[in-house]
Amino acid sequence: MIRFSMSFRLGLVIAATSMAVAALILFSLVIFSKKINQDLVQAGQQQIEHAVSAQLIRDARVLAATLSDNLTKPLYNFDFSAMKQVIEELANSGELDYVYIYDLNYRVVHDGSAELVSFGALLSSQDKVKLVPNGQSQAKHIAQIVHVTEPIESKGVVFGGISFGLKFSKAEQDILRYQQDIKKYNDAISEQYRLFFILLAVFVLLLIVPIAYFSSRSLTRPLSHLVRNSHEIIKHGGNIVFSHHRDDEVGQLADALNEMTARLNTSHQQMTRIAYQDELTNLSNRRHFNLELIKLREWASNEQCCFALLLIDLDKFKQVNDTAGHDVGDLLLQLMAKRLSQQANDFSMQHTGLEQHCLVARLGGDEFVVALPYVGCDSVVTDFAQQLNQSMQQPMNLKGSNIKASLSIGISLYPLHGKDITELLKDADLAMYEAKKAGGGAVQQFNFSMREEYRLNYVIRNELQSALENNQLYIDYQPFYSVDQSHFIGAEALIRWQHPEYGLIMPEQFVELLEGSELIHQLTLWVVQKVLQDSDTLAQLGINHLLSINISSSCVADNRVCQDIAKLLKDNQNELQTIGLELTETGMMSDFEQCRRAMSLWKEQGAQIWIDDFGTGYSSLSYLHELAIDVLKVDRSFIASLKPDVANPVVMSIFALAKALGIEVIAEGIEQEQQAQAVVALGADILQGFMLAKPMSLKDFIQKMELSDHVQI
Repeated sequence: MIRFSMSFRLGLVIAATSMAVAALILFSLVIFSKKINQDLVQAGQQQIEHAVSAQLIRDARVLAATLSDNLTKPLYNFDFSAMKQVIEELANSGELDYVYIYDLNYRVVHDGSAELVSFGALLSSQDKVKLVPNGQSQAKHIAQIVHVTEPIESKGVVFGGISFGLKFSKAEQDILRYQQDIKKYNDAISEQYRLFFILLAVFVLLLIVPIAYFSSRSLTRPLSHLVRNSHEIIKHGGNIVFSHHRDDEVGQLADALNEMTARLNTSHQQMTRIAYQDELTNLSNRRHFNLELIKLREWASNEQCCFALLLIDLDKFKQVNDTAGHDVGDLLLQLMAKRLSQQANDFSMQHTGLEQHCLVARLGGDEFVVALPYVGCDSVVTDFAQQLNQSMQQPMNLKGSNIKASLSIGISLYPLHGKDITELLKDADLAMYEAKKAGGGAVQQFNFSMREEYRLNYVIRNELQSALENNQLYIDYQPFYSVDQSHFIGAEALIRWQHPEYGLIMPEQFVELLEGSELIHQLTLWVVQKVLQDSDTLAQLGINHLLSINISSSCVADNRVCQDIAKLLKDNQNELQTIGLELTETGMMSDFEQCRRAMSLWKEQGAQIWIDDFGTGYSSLSYLHELAIDVLKVDRSFIASLKPDVANPVVMSIFALAKALGIEVIAEGIEQEQQAQAVVALGADILQGFMLAKPMSLKDFIQKMELSDHVQI
């Protein structure tokens, strides 16, 4: 029997123990390294996902802010065509999942569909919407969609918002691909670790530990590098390159990450272009212009220079689209953008020598804005605007259509009119509105009285409802004088607004401003009801009377309002009254068939149909016959030029036409005796004007009717 010495056995035990310890240490290192590798893989996945999500949310927020700016006027004016155009530009990215434009009550105004399926529905009832509007900008990445809600505001007042979802499917595909590559790389590393364990088990204890350590470091270093670069994307974004010089799984993973970041940067550039550049003209859009304008103000302040804001609107651009087509309209906008840029740059170089400080942008539709730095008197800016207008008035041949455009230009000046950018833009807008009111093709520089007029318009739009409720509105009556009967036979109802701050507001200041809105419908129905109540008062006094009421053209176009007027006429009839409903020619011809239906409905209830301001619109013989008109009111502009012994062929033709058709004629605006004599000679049936009687209260009108027998003129 072989016997081993104690020293040998002791050495064997020591050797076995050393090998066991070495094996245990090696196994622990392998498990530990594998755990580190898995943690790094998981961290890499999370960092990339966070990086992509953060970038997508940043892009979505910028895009949402731009959409909010572009939707301010369309939502304020309920311009569905303009809303649809903004939504279509958003949908061109191909990533739009849903979009809802909503009002202050969170009811859907536009959902991007041609049929407006969700119009009027609560935003909270839409399943796709995941964010609850709170008056603040919100964006959240949920599942595969970035959900965004953005308020739409004007001058700090929120009156609606937009909620939409972007899929960003390409970015999601890149994340999935990256996760698959990470898993593949992790599996490859695990296989290497198993082989590594088998090989290193045979090495000497002193070699195992350093080899395991340095091998682990070598295997994990590339992945650590990728994780660090991923973290840089989260912090800074931009072009991070995952550099490598390997052909193994690490190299493949780096290639995948480089491709993903390239796509992400491309998406970022596209979103930036949509957010800051107008697609049609390649000019800056509203958001980018506002950002650059802040820089221009800082430059002007530091250099003690001035700059002008020119707000520019193409006159009658809708007619170009309707007659020549939208493609010609687009060409006109592109040509205008080119001319604006060239002439503005030339001006800036001439007056400052610094072309880069000149800003040109398209705010939307046919509205442009130019910021011009200048040194010297402000008349050079007005001269520039007039030259710009003249250049656009030169005939242009666009796709075979001869187009002659004109511009309405409003100007505000820094620092003359203020230093606040928002106020300066508003001032330029007010000046442009004044140029529009002048008939277009005009240049108007801002003056401070315009702000008071704007404030009055704001008051009118926002306080009319309370004025109706608080009895601030009342009716005056301007009498009608019958030539045949030689006395007053009735009056025209004229609305008045006694405002607690602004005093008496005349109808020409607020009726036209409200045209096309729901408020004009409420106002018209209020006037009809009030006049019919006053008619009942006259009837109770036994007074035969003729009362006329002006009807808004938008009320004629709304069948619901027409029915309401008819019901009021039916419910408030009396034998002593005659009610004339006054319509303008322009309002009648906007929808001829609807106008015919409305007139027929009203005439069934005993009302007469009058044409107000006749001669200033279509003046068509056919519609006078087809619509069975009862009375023509000849516009005061014709009456003002009449003299007893001087023939006026136009006015004579109007009277002759009316007599031939059996239509009564009212001559309004009689202010001089010679005018009255002239229209009586032409055959006027009824006269109205300040010479005969000014507008008066119902009480004074009743007194005049009771004392009006055989009044001579």
